[in-house]
Amino acid sequence: MRILQQVGADEAFGDLKAFKFGKVTEQDHVLAAAVGGFTTGMSPLEMTSAYTVFSNKGLFLKPRAISKVTGFNGEVLYKWKDEPVQVWNPSTAEKVRRLLQKTVTSGTARKVAGAGQGAGGKTGTTNDFRDFWFIGFNGPLTAGVWVGKDKPESMENINHQSPHLLIWSDIVKNRPGRVSARFHWVYYF
Repeated sequence: MRILQQVGADEAFGDLKAFKFGKVTEQDHVLAAAVGGFTTGMSPLEMTSAYTVFSNKGLFLKPRAISKVTGFNGEVLYKWKDEPVQVWNPSTAEKVRRLLQKTVTSGTARKVAGAGQGAGGKTGTTNDFRDFWFIGFNGPLTAGVWVGKDKPESMENINHQSPHLLIWSDIVKNRPGRVSARFHWVYYF
C-alpha cells in the first residue's frame, strides 16, 4: 500500500494497461486496490497471463489454450502469429521474480518448494476462507489455481491442506505433453 501511495494510483495503473484487464475501471484507481479492493477485479486467467512477465524478462504474450495444431506427422497446420510485447523493464521484472521466489522458499507457498528451484508466485485467501488461489511460475510455465465453491462458503476446514498449492505443484511437475488433456482442463478452468 505504501508503494502504491508513493507511486500514485494513476501511475501504477498505467503500468497495467498492456494487460488489458477487462473489468478494471477508473474507480479502481484507489489505495484499496493494493490489497485487492477492486470494484470487480480480474479473472484468474487475466491474472495468470499477467504473471508471465515475471519469468519472461518483462515480455507479455496473450495466453492461448491451444498453441498450435499439428498433423499426424508433426507438421504445423496452424500456429498463432502473436508477438510478445515488452511491457515491463527486464530488470523490474527480475526484481519482482526474485520477490515471488521468496514466497516459495520462505513464505506462504513453501508447500510448492519441491516444484523446482526457480519456482515463484503469490498466494491468496479471501476473508472467511471462501477462496484460495496461487499464481506462479516455474521456468517458462506459468499457472494459476483458484479453489472455491459456486455458492461461496467457508473452507477453513481444509485451509491447512493448502489445496491450491497442491494442485499448482501437480500441474508444474506434470507439464503439458506428459499427462492427459483432461487433467489440464480440470485444473486450468
